[in-house]
Amino acid sequence: MNSSQQRDNALASEYALGTLRGSARLRFEKRLQAEPELAALVGRWQTLLGGLDSHIQPQRPPETVWKKIQLSLPPERNVVVPSRWSWNYLGWALAAGLAAVALLPYFSPKAPELAPLMVLNGASQQGQWLVSADSDRKTLRLTPLQLASVSASNSLQLWAIPVGAKPVSLGLLDQ
Repeated sequence: MNSSQQRDNALASEYALGTLRGSARLRFEKRLQAEPELAALVGRWQTLLGGLDSHIQPQRPPETVWKKIQLSLPPERNVVVPSRWSWNYLGWALAAGLAAVALLPYFSPKAPELAPLMVLNGASQQGQWLVSADSDRKTLRLTPLQLASVSASNSLQLWAIPVGAKPVSLGLLDQ
């Protein structure tokens, strides 16, 4: 056996045992793919060494060994650290809630603001109505202050009377 064969035999045995590590193992695995004779040598070593572990019984170390190992380990620390993500999300949620409360008046729908214009009186002073207007919606609202008594066969009608023109009916009033 020449020196390169001895070296290959030693590397194959180390590889079969699992003691060949690092870059040497990587180089050897590349050679295994390229050289079938080397792969056969590793196979022989695996067959030879594979029977050894069938004859060996597992051994339990004495209890004193485990105690020494436990004493050499650093003590366990049971410190509960609150996770940072929960505090971060809590802060963001609080900020978003405050912003929503602060901006709510700006985005909530507003009731139409009706400006009171006048109080209308009936001819016989029996009924009074408060007239309010919404210029944005171009609407009028009549709110009864004092209801007039009207028979069931009659109805109340609102008229606009422009100066120098004919009266214009604005509609019937509900009672």
